[in-house]
Amino acid sequence: MTGLLAWRALSFAAPLLAVIALDRVSKWWVRETIWEPARTIVLVPGWLELTPVRNRGVAFGLLQDSGGLLAVAAVVGLAILGLRSWRQLLKAPAITRVALGLIGGGAVGNLVDRAQVGYVTDFIRVPHIELFQVFNVSDAGIVVGTAALVLSIAWNDVRGGRKPAAQSARRPEEAIREP
Repeated sequence: MTGLLAWRALSFAAPLLAVIALDRVSKWWVRETIWEPARTIVLVPGWLELTPVRNRGVAFGLLQDSGGLLAVAAVVGLAILGLRSWRQLLKAPAITRVALGLIGGGAVGNLVDRAQVGYVTDFIRVPHIELFQVFNVSDAGIVVGTAALVLSIAWNDVRGGRKPAAQSARRPEEAIREP
């Protein structure tokens, strides 16, 4: 049984650590090569560019200069949730564990950036899709993890993991009666 628990823990920890590692290396590379003087590297014309940007806000550059306080609140919230839900996480489906690992890795990667340099280093740009702002590996981990988590929840609902509210509610007389 210990091997199963280790595998379940690894399916959360591996994506978490991979996002953190890829994020740290990519941000280091950007700051060392294209940061000063800031320049854009076009990888796929119209579709993919590397453009360094300082993000002092939160997602999509909102709430500039308030990201530090929000980051601390997010980490405290995630830590409390993680400590309270560790056993449930290990029992969750693999896709859920992987999704939460991606989200956690993204949160930690951006938090480390804020702590080290005072802002988040964004650099990936997809000009053809105006909805996308400049983002980084951590942001991508959070978005992909969130999408996977939504799909996991929907899949569990479809497969019968939950009964619709009308079917799961007891009739008043059943709730009162002793077993």
